[in-house]
Amino acid sequence: MLKESKLIYNIITRKTILLLWQITGRCSFHCKICRIWKAGHTSEEELTIVQIKEVLNKLYKLRPLLITLAGGEPTLREDLPYIVKEVSKNHFSSIITNGFYLERDLASSLFRSGLRDAMVSLDYADPDKHDWQRGMKGAFHMAVNALEYLRDARISNQSKVRILTVLMHDNLNELEGLLLIAKELNISLSLTLYSDHLGKQNNYKPDGDVSKYLIHLKNKYRNFDSASAYLSSFDSSLKNGITNCGAGSRFLTINPRGQFARCIDRYDLPCADPFVDSTEEILKKLKFEQNQDACSRCWTSCRGLADVIGTSGMRSYKDFIHASRPLQEEDR
Repeated sequence: MLKESKLIYNIITRKTILLLWQITGRCSFHCKICRIWKAGHTSEEELTIVQIKEVLNKLYKLRPLLITLAGGEPTLREDLPYIVKEVSKNHFSSIITNGFYLERDLASSLFRSGLRDAMVSLDYADPDKHDWQRGMKGAFHMAVNALEYLRDARISNQSKVRILTVLMHDNLNELEGLLLIAKELNISLSLTLYSDHLGKQNNYKPDGDVSKYLIHLKNKYRNFDSASAYLSSFDSSLKNGITNCGAGSRFLTINPRGQFARCIDRYDLPCADPFVDSTEEILKKLKFEQNQDACSRCWTSCRGLADVIGTSGMRSYKDFIHASRPLQEEDR
């Protein structure tokens, strides 16, 4: 409750609230919407638990943050439960995983270590389409298994399990099927918009207006967690971009080497080093980077959450509270 009250204070006072931490760059998938796996990341470049604790010490002044552990594929790290345990001491931890390596024992271990929420990537209701996009046969089947393991492993009624779907040029008509899958599993679905900076494929963005349909689905399915204000802005982002990005202040990124960057799209262009810079210096350097480029080139969920919560009135705040709650009987 203390962490939650402090987080609400951070939201109201427009402080940093979200951190995406790539704890590894390794991944066995060859997703067509991502280029991280092409960089040949190895375990040698990853931070040790001791180094992770050192970075967390630098983040202490910003607590509590919503810290999402991602990659690459975070479950390739055998020490993932230990990382979750350290992160969860002063922050709210979540993971984004493709689910391929997430067995039942690992799911239980993660929640026992303090994991708050879990997101499993699933982009199509059609298994073959998902496997093709992710470059791994059986990816759909293993993702559904992982969602079931995580759902069953929750030890707190505050924890939430979600499908995380990337909206692209060819899966708008798959969303309702995915929402039905989520409903059958008694979990939620969150949406993010494709960013061509990681995938380098401009033609993956959906054509035409999509916001009206997304809001229709939001109203129809109570387990569609994405904030209404975020979904309503998809058309604006696709047509003209959205200015005043909060990357570098409202939300941050840490790459596999532990270096700070403005956002996930710039993970390979870090601007601050926690093993050299103080917390104040890190924030100053990130703010400088933000001032140098008023980026308007993406509308991914990390940016959307940071931008709309606290800036779009009580409606967005209520969406945030709803998205943070486990499903109730009336949501199913």
